[in-house]
Amino acid sequence: MKVRLLFTDRDPDVRSRVPARADDLIRDLGIEALLEVMAAGDERVRDQLAPTLLSPLDDVAEIAYRQDVLLDFLALPGLAEALHRLAAHAVDSPRRTRTWLFGKDPSSVMRRSRDILADLLSDLHELRTLADDHADRCRSAGLTAMFATVRTELPDDYFPLVEGHLQRLQFSSGVVMTAAIGPSGQGTGYVLRKPHSTKRTWRQLVGLGDPDSYTYRLPDRDEAGARAMMALESIGINLVADAL
Repeated sequence: MKVRLLFTDRDPDVRSRVPARADDLIRDLGIEALLEVMAAGDERVRDQLAPTLLSPLDDVAEIAYRQDVLLDFLALPGLAEALHRLAAHAVDSPRRTRTWLFGKDPSSVMRRSRDILADLLSDLHELRTLADDHADRCRSAGLTAMFATVRTELPDDYFPLVEGHLQRLQFSSGVVMTAAIGPSGQGTGYVLRKPHSTKRTWRQLVGLGDPDSYTYRLPDRDEAGARAMMALESIGINLVADAL
């Protein structure tokens, strides 16, 4: 989403707003200490500060828009810090995920992506809570529009829907696929399917399987068979891994 707290119709483009000889200007104005205090050790904030401060506005409406946002933040202590902490936590989500445990095969990519999405979902929960708690207390056009967008894009039924998808992608009941027989008896047309039910029937509980299906059980210590099964699984979940 577009935050648009600095401008009414766009987010800032840091690269295009850095004036020529910015470093010299910062040194001449003696504002390096000010930038460091404002950033409070956050390099991402520090990178945004100089272009913003060194690109002053000259449009009255834009100045009023930005000042109204500032007045809201002053009237709602802690809101700016909460939004900053939440954004920083979300941006760091991929780094927090233990990438060194995972490879580049579809199964590994899917597991890592699923974990990142689960982590980000908690951030979205908190963002929606912030919007609900503060939307009616904001007066500025900038924050009002931002929180309205959050509540529209993250409706109440969004979270259980995504949580259900992530739970299903745990594949706790195994991977269900369909396929066809291609040339030379090779499998083709692999499609990942949603299981009908995770509940086991009484025939399955006693080891009889389904009455209208054939079952092949991989023998113990069949390493070649295990590799073949993993290859089939990777084919089936490849599109899902890419999407995640």
